[in-house]
Formats: sequence, structure tokens, C-alpha cells
Amino acid sequence: MQRFRLRNAVVLGAASLIPLALVAPAATASPTTRAGTAAAAAKASTAKASTAAPAAKKSAPAHSRKIAMGFFEQWSIYGRGFSLAQADQEGEVKNLTDLVYAFGGVLPAQGATTTPDAASNPVTCQSVDAWADYQTPYLADVNGGNPVGNNGLAGNFQQLRELKAKYPGLRPIMSLGGYTGSKFFSDAAATRESRQAFVASCIDTFVKGNLPGLTPGAAAGIFDGFDLDWEYPANNNGAAGNHYSPDDTRNYTLLAAEFRRQLDALGHQNGATYRLTTEMPVGLPNAKDLDVAGLARYVDDEVLMDYDFQGPWTPQGATNFESNLFSSPFSPNTTAEPRISVESSVRYFESHGAPASKLVLGIPYYGHGWTGVPAGHTAGLYQPATGPAQSPDITKQGTELAGLDGTDPAGTTDYYEIVNQPGYTWHTDPITQASWLYNPTTKTFWSMQNPREVYEKALYIGVRGLAGASVWDLSADSNNELTGALTKGLSVFGR
Repeated sequence: MQRFRLRNAVVLGAASLIPLALVAPAATASPTTRAGTAAAAAKASTAKASTAAPAAKKSAPAHSRKIAMGFFEQWSIYGRGFSLAQADQEGEVKNLTDLVYAFGGVLPAQGATTTPDAASNPVTCQSVDAWADYQTPYLADVNGGNPVGNNGLAGNFQQLRELKAKYPGLRPIMSLGGYTGSKFFSDAAATRESRQAFVASCIDTFVKGNLPGLTPGAAAGIFDGFDLDWEYPANNNGAAGNHYSPDDTRNYTLLAAEFRRQLDALGHQNGATYRLTTEMPVGLPNAKDLDVAGLARYVDDEVLMDYDFQGPWTPQGATNFESNLFSSPFSPNTTAEPRISVESSVRYFESHGAPASKLVLGIPYYGHGWTGVPAGHTAGLYQPATGPAQSPDITKQGTELAGLDGTDPAGTTDYYEIVNQPGYTWHTDPITQASWLYNPTTKTFWSMQNPREVYEKALYIGVRGLAGASVWDLSADSNNELTGALTKGLSVFGR
């Protein structure tokens, strides 16, 4: 995952607030609210794929409630000054099931600039920022006490330990790789020996808590499993310089199997149950290189990265949505996948062998935007543009969130940065159920989730029988507005 993932109907005014369960997912030929129920569509879709997935290996217990995964960016403590303690103070942590930490390093033992060798320089799990992870003593204590633990543990890891003690049901998960950290995944997965060594190092470092410079086991018991974020196996669509091989597809499944084997063996020894999830790209150029059914045998959940469907990599537009729930026949044919949607991604993974009960829906807390956008008859939707919009500089504006302002690439901003900007009006498309902001004075369009859209996605998750939701990322929320809407919606189905 990465901040910038390189990766109509006439609807004006306020959001329609149409209950999702009263909206059918099939496309229509006219810009009107659709009839029927999402429940009927869910039954039809899941019936086709219910027998496609192979039997799962041992994994975490069946979900007694919907999964609510929240990502925390390790580097949020820098430019934004946003900590896990602050996320907790704003109410974003208390209702999560999984707090996912981004990222752990996948690097040669001798360092990122060295050449991996299975015998002399194997790929291992490492901290990529020891200061942020477990050294800095300058983060506030979750409970208002000493931010440094008795064993010298500090930083984000100490805050995770405090949050886990505060919320006994919370599971901290270490996410490995990410868009800019996947260079050596192919090497780690290449052979049986490399897989065994890599997984053993991940467990030793992050589960057993043996961190360089601290007493052995100083961070033991913090992390309850791993999230595998390999972007991307078997192709060169990831960051420049990534290693890849046509064997990656098979090897990724074998790597997941090795994680499952070693985590289960450890759990057999200590009585714990460890989670294993994997981030799944939903765009066809990357999704086609995954063994969806094979991975489903070994992971607890597959997290669908339903982000960046459209964005400023088409700088002249047309404007469009980055994470629309349903497809629209009015979406311009300006990209390789103009009809991509959350629903189409769910159907794809079901048809390739993943049970709905193992699919977690990814929800972005950031958005993409364009400027020079005429209003047309659609408040800027599906209109041409002159270029990417610029994220508001709230530090210069002197707002109460000034200390949280981050550096955003052109055409990308976070919910907290844009939600209170003057001149914008929220709009909702009843066909896609997607929201956007439009400023007619500056002619600026932002595709952005708001609490209504997040809530309706939570209802979709329940109606569709999915495992839950994963949000990227907590620092982009504004006083728990989005996360609160998500957990409220998921609670309808038993959370």
C-alpha cells in the first residue's frame, strides 16, 4: 500500500442518504436510483462462488464479529505529529479489531543496498525505522505515564503495547513490504530455504520481539500476526527496481503456507492464535498474477485494495471516482478499466476461489482531485480538467490541525485536510453510491469518502457476507468521523 498508489447522473446538492440495502448493484441505463435490494444481489453472487475455494488450513478462529482493520503509518509521527495515542484520544482505536502497523522491512540481512543471497545474505524481516518503531522517547504515553517501558521499549511499539493492554481484544498486526518496500519479496519467496529463513526471521523479530539494541524479547507479545503486502508478484508494475519472476505467483502461495506453518507451530507451543492476511490488488493487471484460491487456503483474510480506481495519472480527466461501490454506464472510457468498482472486485475474487467470508474491503481515507473542472450539469463529475488539484496547506492556514499537515503529491489529499475547506459542497451519485466535493469558484473536484459513503460500505459488507473492512489510514481521519461511521455500520451486523 502507498499514499499515492501508482495505483453521469445529474446529482446536485447534498448527499442522497439512500439506505444501501435498498439500492441494487446492477447498472442502469438512466441516471436514476436503482430498485431492488443489495441482499438479493449478494445471494446471487455468493451462490456462484460458494464452492470454489479449497478447504482452509488452520487459521484464526471464525469471525464472531466483522473485522475492522485500521492501518497506522509508522511515519505519521514525523510530518503530521500524529501518534497512536492521538488516534486513541480521538476514538479511532477502541472499536477496531486489528491495528495494522505499516511497515516492517523485507530486506537483505546486510542491508537494503546489498545483493541478497540465500546462503550468505538472506532476505529477513527488519525494522526500517528503529527510531519511530521502538526508540523515540518523545511520544506521549497512551495512559499519560512514562512513554518508555521498563525494558527500554519506546516509540510506536510501546504505544501498541499500551493499547493492547487497554483494549484486550485488539490485535496489533505487522504489515510487511508495501509499495515502496516490496523490492526483495521475490527473493524471500524464491526457494524453500529462503522462505523458511525469512518467516523465521519475521517471527523472531516481531512476534518474539527480539529487536537490535534491546534486551531479548523486549517487544515480545505485541504483534498477533502478519499482513503480507507484496506489490506486486510476477510483474514490474510495482516500484522501480523491484525484483520479480514468473515463479512469484506460485512462490507467494508457498510463502503464505510457510507463514501459516510456522505461526501455527508457535501457537501450538504457547497457546496463542496468530492472524495472517494478505493485501490483494484489485486492478486486473496485478490481480491476474495472484493465486487467489491458493492464498485463501492459508490466510485468514484477503484484503481487497479497493483504492485508486481513477486518479490524477490522467491529468486532463475526465473526473471520476477512486473507490466507487458500484459501476456506472456513464463513466467515461478514459482508463483501462473504466467500469471497475468495489462490487466488481468482490465478484472477481469470489469467482477465482476466495469465499466472501474471507474478503476484507479496503476503504481509503484519502482522495484524488482535479482542477480546471467545469461544473457542467453534474457538479464537475465526469468532466474534463486542466490538471491535478493541489492538497490544501492547512499549516499555512493556521488551523487546529496545522501540526498534522503532511506532504501530499499533486492530485491527492486526505479527508481531514479537505473536509472543512470553504467553498465545497458534498455530492452523491446514486448509481455508484460514491461521494465527491466540488468547488464551483475554484473549479476543483475531489473524489473523497465521507461518513455517509463509509457507513453504506459497512452495510454493503454485512449484506454481502464479507469479513469486514480495512482503512488506510487512521491519520487521515478527522476526529473519528470516518472510523466512527464504519464501526457503527458494521455493528448492524453483530460487532
